[in-house]
Amino acid sequence: SDRINGYWQPAQTLIIMHTAFQAWDCVAAIRFPSMRKPEVIFHHAVSAIVCACALLPYFHYYAVFYVGPPEVSAVFLCPVDIFKILPSVKERNPIANFVWRVLFAVTYFIFRIGLWPVVTVHFVKDTLQALSVHETQYPIMAVLAMITFIPLTALQFYWGWLIIQMGSRTATALWKKEGSPSSSPLADLEGQEDQSLLRGTDM
Repeated sequence: SDRINGYWQPAQTLIIMHTAFQAWDCVAAIRFPSMRKPEVIFHHAVSAIVCACALLPYFHYYAVFYVGPPEVSAVFLCPVDIFKILPSVKERNPIANFVWRVLFAVTYFIFRIGLWPVVTVHFVKDTLQALSVHETQYPIMAVLAMITFIPLTALQFYWGWLIIQMGSRTATALWKKEGSPSSSPLADLEGQEDQSLLRGTDM
């Protein structure tokens, strides 16, 4: 019951910040063509709504995870985006570009593919338990939250699959480049990558 209905001020503060962040990203996804993808807009819009509902308060215990650790991957995604926006910088720093991409992929799989579904299963179990004994203050919100976490979790795996595809393409290209006279195979690789794979993971 406390994990679903409990109030914690630090969690409330984090949720307020994340609600604003998701709302901004939703507007940006609609405004900028490079981000204007149905799944990206859906993700940010639904995340902003769920975060806003968590201010009731609702599921603060679990919200600390959803607005915290999974966002670590975004820290490493920012330099990747900078390299995409500034090709000249990317060309001068191919190794750094590659390292940031690897760090992003590793943290994404740890938090969003590894931990996210585990925490979500516990969240659903606690919610069902609270609903069964009528201990949740917001039963409609509880049911809607469980429903929305199905597509949100599916998106984590979808983007994870895109990262695997991108990694496979990168590894294959690097393997083919081995022994090539090119002085910077990583730099050459950038021109061959399908950038849409990486853009799909912007969150």
